[in-house]
Amino acid sequence: MGKRNNSQRKENVESPRKEISENEACNMTEKEFRVMVMEFIHRMDEKINNLCKNQEEMKSDIATIKNTMESFNSRLQEAEDRISELEDQVQKQAQAEQQLEKKIKKQEESLRELRDNMKRSNMRIIGLPEGQEEQQGLENLFEEIMTENFPDMGKIKVTQVKRVPSRINPKRPTPRHVIISMANINDKERILKAARERQRVTYKGTPIRLSNDYSSETQQARSEWKEVYKVLQSKGLNPRILYPARLSMKIEGEIRSFADKKKPQGVYHHQTSNARIAKGNTVKRRNKQVRRNTDTKIDMTANKYLSVITLNVNGLNAPIKRHRKERENHKENQRSRKTMRYGDTDRDTSTCACGEDGAGEKGAADGLAGVL
Repeated sequence: MGKRNNSQRKENVESPRKEISENEACNMTEKEFRVMVMEFIHRMDEKINNLCKNQEEMKSDIATIKNTMESFNSRLQEAEDRISELEDQVQKQAQAEQQLEKKIKKQEESLRELRDNMKRSNMRIIGLPEGQEEQQGLENLFEEIMTENFPDMGKIKVTQVKRVPSRINPKRPTPRHVIISMANINDKERILKAARERQRVTYKGTPIRLSNDYSSETQQARSEWKEVYKVLQSKGLNPRILYPARLSMKIEGEIRSFADKKKPQGVYHHQTSNARIAKGNTVKRRNKQVRRNTDTKIDMTANKYLSVITLNVNGLNAPIKRHRKERENHKENQRSRKTMRYGDTDRDTSTCACGEDGAGEKGAADGLAGVL
């Protein structure tokens, strides 16, 4: 309570002072008013000076920020220039690598062709059992094969016969291949042509296979067609592997060759897809024809039902409901039975007439029931 009274007293004391100061301002002399204005201007000058100082400080700060931003921009521009130079260098290096890869590929191709040319006179025998050469030698085995399969071939001059690899691999169940080096390339071509025509070459009843001798690179490239070759051969497309590693087949009467393993698969998939689409279209046409025939039969049956159901009842051509007509016939039969029981002649006559009509209508209803 004491604090509240003190605050109220202070307010009461200050308010008359304000009023007095305001009154004094109104009652000031000119000199006093000028002094007061000068003091006010002096205080305003001080505030303006302080604002100017603060503004100068802000300007210096802004200038510092601008300088910092300019340095950042210059560094960023320098970094972008370096990145652009690096991108150009990377692009040049990529182009140089591509050219180098092309050169390497070309050199490898030339080396492969050179190795294949060195093996042009060689022929490879695949599937000849191991240990047969211990008694009579590989050259004599080759002569026996020629005599057994190509008796009219004549004498073939052979320069070297060997198995590859030189050592037996116990993990490999198949026999090693035999390489026959001939003096004349034409002899090798004649033997391979005769083997293709014969389609079955044997050694003492054991089937063997004769083929060209290629370099390891060519052999690897040709072996990659193995799975595709089997699939196409099982589909009756009669594929062939051309030199160096191209698949050839006859498609729609035209001989086409492929160097990419994905393309013949796409061709076969396209053919099978077309066949499936054609088959699907045939099935759709059949189903559509069956639906048409079914709809026609339904329409004919419905027309037949309508023609049977539509009768002339009480002079009106309207459809009759089966259950309603059966109830009416049942009631008429009951009436006729009652009339015959009581022996009323007039009633019996009228009832008989109605009974005849009812019998006719019942026959029609029974006919409808049979149809429906």
